[in-house]
Amino acid sequence: YNLASHPDKQELLYQEILSTIGPTGHITEHALTKMRYLGRCLQESQRLLNSAFGSARIVQHDITLGGYHIPKGTFVAAASTISSMDERFFHNPDMFLPERWDRSNRDDNFNAFASTPFGHGPRVCVGKRIAQAELSVLIVKILQKYRLEYEGEEMGQISTAVMAPDRDLVLKLVNRN
Repeated sequence: YNLASHPDKQELLYQEILSTIGPTGHITEHALTKMRYLGRCLQESQRLLNSAFGSARIVQHDITLGGYHIPKGTFVAAASTISSMDERFFHNPDMFLPERWDRSNRDDNFNAFASTPFGHGPRVCVGKRIAQAELSVLIVKILQKYRLEYEGEEMGQISTAVMAPDRDLVLKLVNRN
């Protein structure tokens, strides 16, 4: 959706794909690690359209968080859907800007931990690497053959057990040949 809605970003990613593996080349783990803009597009899409509202934990020992004392055994929730869109952490948070994830191009207020769609640290989602690899391969294979277009209204989300699109997503795939 985000790539289809931002053809300029889609073209940058397509050029990265061409320069890394070509229009019909095969994807390898090494090639995926070289496609940095692809990773930035995934990270930015997940920041804008989280798959979960956030995460929650029971504090295992007394901690200080944001200047507040949190005693052991307290239930703490982090609402990443809110922090991902907070202007204190992301300049123009409503915009799809994969470049914001380039470490050499970050704002002073940028905070990568404000958007952790898979969690972080020892309790990170066990499926994170598989999900990211599957998404990466899917995006590369689609963009090698097609240009994505989207002409509908801006996509929003509704909260169920997980976050879901608020409308059907209809993409147009335009053959690159």
